[in-house]
Amino acid sequence: MAGRILIASFFITGTILAYADKIKSHIRQSFIDEALSYSRAEIIKGNQEITCSVPAASILSITGEDYVDDQTDYGSYGQAEAGLHLAAILDIPEIELEEPVWKECDSVAMRYGVVLWKTSVNPGEAGNCIIIGHRNRHTSTCFYRLQELVAGEQVVLMLKDGTERIYEVYETVTCPPSHIPGYLEQGTGESLTLITCATEYGKGWRFIAVCHPISDD
Repeated sequence: MAGRILIASFFITGTILAYADKIKSHIRQSFIDEALSYSRAEIIKGNQEITCSVPAASILSITGEDYVDDQTDYGSYGQAEAGLHLAAILDIPEIELEEPVWKECDSVAMRYGVVLWKTSVNPGEAGNCIIIGHRNRHTSTCFYRLQELVAGEQVVLMLKDGTERIYEVYETVTCPPSHIPGYLEQGTGESLTLITCATEYGKGWRFIAVCHPISDD
């Protein structure tokens, strides 16, 4: 009897946690959608300094985000917000992805879009523009479909001045952490590098898509 109760308790707890993740994911997505709508409207107006406020408390954290090198403490739920600064809007039609790209590179920013890596150039500049994001398939986080990309598909960055930079996926790789630094290096030509986890919960190997520009419009 006691064993059956214990099993039932584990099942109920697991179910609650599973639904909690889905609810948090839905809330985060609502803020992403709002940020995208606001950002596009501000770009049309000609505003190139776009800031969006989002909840910063850990109650909306993403499973596996503890690997992010981030010591930011935004306080408790309902008492703190983070002001995120837009760098660009990322659009990948083949995988139905549209995400704000934030200048901040910390765990809070990664809950509400994707972010520029610390050594990245700004979108549209010469050099390697490096964008990272979470991949948790069970809660459909930002880059959860990135691994579906194949060479030849297009990736679009809308810059803050309203222009679009169009890239083509040159190669995709799955690599161990020891190989990642090679993809973070800067070069003289323009490139776009997209990085996410190759497995759930943010540990282990990484999936990387290297893209080259095909348009100067």
